[in-house]
Amino acid sequence: MDITSPLARIDIHTHILPSSLSANAQKYLELRPHAEGDPRLDMFHNGKFFRTIEPNCFDVNVRLREMDENKTDMQVLSTIPVLFNYSSTNFEGVLGVSRELNDHIASICRQHPTRFIGLGTVPLQASELAINELRRCVNELGLKGVQIGTHVNEWNLDSPELDQFWCEVEKLDACVFVHPWDMPKGERFDAYWMPWLCG
Repeated sequence: MDITSPLARIDIHTHILPSSLSANAQKYLELRPHAEGDPRLDMFHNGKFFRTIEPNCFDVNVRLREMDENKTDMQVLSTIPVLFNYSSTNFEGVLGVSRELNDHIASICRQHPTRFIGLGTVPLQASELAINELRRCVNELGLKGVQIGTHVNEWNLDSPELDQFWCEVEKLDACVFVHPWDMPKGERFDAYWMPWLCG
């Protein structure tokens, strides 16, 4: 189906990972076989079991087959939110992870341009690095924007520390997918009347 058709089925909330990660990325997330003869992988984040993932999370051929079975015309790909790595103070390390994940998503989109659109990830706790990677995502990799979390450590998305990032988003006319992440509680949550807005 023509994806510009109003009847096109586009799934904007899908996550994908490489089937293997570099030594740097494995400092933050390790992928291990689930069991002998089982195609699934177990994710370990900072050394602790996080979850088991199905092959459609890392095997693009499985994903394409399932898309066809479900009559999904296109997916918007982004990484799993646990790899935002906002709490890390090793800025260059997490930038390297972001670049690795962004390169992977971009390569899939290049191979299957009629089936996938990509969103990158950036280390928002380091504004200058995040801005530079945002530019690379859009200008060099051809990604349409980025996926970010609902807050960055103690910063809400309207924090002054993120102003320059938002300015760059506007300049690039980039899409931003805000993914629920590590939900804030207490005063930070109440400040926006979220219990009343969200029930």
